[in-house]
Amino acid sequence: MLSPSHSGFLIGQNFWIKCIIFILGSITTLVIPMNALIIQMVGTSLYLFLFPSFLKHFIKGFRIFLPFLATYSLFATLVGVSYPDMIIFLARMLNLIILMVYFSVSLKLTRVLEDCSFLLGKPYLRPLAFFVIATLLYIKTFIAYYRSNITLGKAKFFNFQKLISGLLSAVAENWKDKDIIEAKTTILLNSQFDTPHFLTRWNILGCLYITFLVLILSL
Repeated sequence: MLSPSHSGFLIGQNFWIKCIIFILGSITTLVIPMNALIIQMVGTSLYLFLFPSFLKHFIKGFRIFLPFLATYSLFATLVGVSYPDMIIFLARMLNLIILMVYFSVSLKLTRVLEDCSFLLGKPYLRPLAFFVIATLLYIKTFIAYYRSNITLGKAKFFNFQKLISGLLSAVAENWKDKDIIEAKTTILLNSQFDTPHFLTRWNILGCLYITFLVLILSL
């Protein structure tokens, strides 16, 4: 997990702002025309790549999706997809990858619980909160097991069999930790969390970017 001292922008931003940015950014990426998409990609790059910590995570995330992008490019060429259409699709996918990396690496569970603390006190929401926390912990441990079983970046060629084997092994190892994850979830759910201040520079920057995305939709 990221260290707040080195990734204050990623960790310090409000969870709900991140959700709005991810959802709205994904919608605009899929529906806006190419000229607006270019503007969005430039704005997104300025918003995120000014922070060196994000660039490091983006490179790692891009390497994970690179086999998919390469496979699509090859398939599109073989079936006769026009070059402009292929470039537009790849540009949309690249922007989605940026948003997915931004959202995934910025999720620190304790920070999410702090931003959702006003909901955790509602008894009727506790089952949902338990499910969400447990799911996040499962995903975290699954990724850790997967990375220990397979490293795509070190392979000379994309190995589909190795990918499937790594996924199955990670699922099996993750399932063995279900009791530990359940215990951690119960501890976190019963902990007390203070709601952080909303008016911080990271949240203001996020609100400005949301405004930018809304303006993009109007182009």
